[in-house]
Amino acid sequence: MIIFKFLIIISQCFSQNFSHLPTKIESTYFQEGKKISDGLIAEKVNLKDSQFFFKLIEKIGPVLIPESSFRHIKKADNQLIYDAKYDLGPFGNRERPIVNTKAVKHLIIAGESNTFGDGNNLEQTFVYLLAKDFVKFQVYNFGHRGGGPNNTLALFQNFNLKDYISESKGIFIFNLFEDVIMERVIGSKNHACWDNGNSPYYKIENNELKHLGNFKDRFFIHPFYRLICNNKKLNELIKNLPRITEDHYQLLAMILKEIEKTYLKHWPQGKFYVVVNHAFENSYLPMNKKIIPWLIKHNISYRELPSISYVINRTFPYDQHLNKNGQKEEYLLFKNFISKLETN
Repeated sequence: MIIFKFLIIISQCFSQNFSHLPTKIESTYFQEGKKISDGLIAEKVNLKDSQFFFKLIEKIGPVLIPESSFRHIKKADNQLIYDAKYDLGPFGNRERPIVNTKAVKHLIIAGESNTFGDGNNLEQTFVYLLAKDFVKFQVYNFGHRGGGPNNTLALFQNFNLKDYISESKGIFIFNLFEDVIMERVIGSKNHACWDNGNSPYYKIENNELKHLGNFKDRFFIHPFYRLICNNKKLNELIKNLPRITEDHYQLLAMILKEIEKTYLKHWPQGKFYVVVNHAFENSYLPMNKKIIPWLIKHNISYRELPSISYVINRTFPYDQHLNKNGQKEEYLLFKNFISKLETN
């Protein structure tokens, strides 16, 4: 009883109203016309190198199968939200939007599912639109669906990307939607409910960033979160844990700094930037702003992108990923930023 009362008190800090959500949301994947459960089951699809695939998801967390094509259909109460095709690159990333044989520099854009372009066909994504404009660059999309900078860092630390990204000079931009990325960096309760602790776990120890396996390796916290996730009433009661603190912002900044160090180690002529993206600033601007002092403290070059909330119908209903309208606005904002970098 005491524990239950304690959980009620905690839940009051995180209560939200989800009464507007549909009763049933379905997300289905197809490969070669055959329905598969989640895009991660190697034995049910054609896979060239299953050993590499399982190493990949062990190190960087869940990804779609590399060098495959998927059709992704999402519905809410049988109403179509989107129907999109994804062509995957060698690391489960979205394949290069345009293969530019004349490129002299690279442009790497990393982030989460809005960077990947969830729900959008290739030609609708802002990364593809940038590739059409900046012909001097070979553009790479490293948006990690359901991921954050911890997934990106694990990828660049554990795998050799030099053969894939062959240009010695270029720009690396991490597209930071801090409001959705933070809980993935800290392995929150909500994150544990759908990621199941499979993403990389980083922690600050003695003022240094340490990689301690995956979130499921946390001895007490992960089983506790999963206990809540598996109890419908308890999960509705406790909306999320833990409460975000300044230590979490420091962790996020240190992970971004480590991405920069790892990138410059292999591409010393490159330049690294973080875009603090305020696309959803109506709800999250105060949270987004809190990361900026930490970026300054760790000497990370950054740029704030303004909200695009004035765009009508800019996200998919219920899903909240940027649709083609939102992607186009992202493209215009990024185009302006990159153009200024090129003139400096």
